[in-house]
Amino acid sequence: MKFSQAKQGRTFVIRLEDGDILHEEIERFAREQSINAAALIAVGGADIGSKLIVGPEEGRSKPVSPMEHI
Repeated sequence: MKFSQAKQGRTFVIRLEDGDILHEEIERFAREQSINAAALIAVGGADIGSKLIVGPEEGRSKPVSPMEHI
């Protein structure tokens, strides 16, 4: 087993307002804060008419064909 220990960097808590679109607000915030990589935990609820889309439509997706092998 291999592991590494990291120091926790900046931690942000963001509260969205009604009508905010999750991915748009997160991407805007990341640009403003010069965040290049992050882990995101989203906790909350959804209102009537909200949609959440995750993963491929079918349980298995096709393998990605790389443009170039290195």
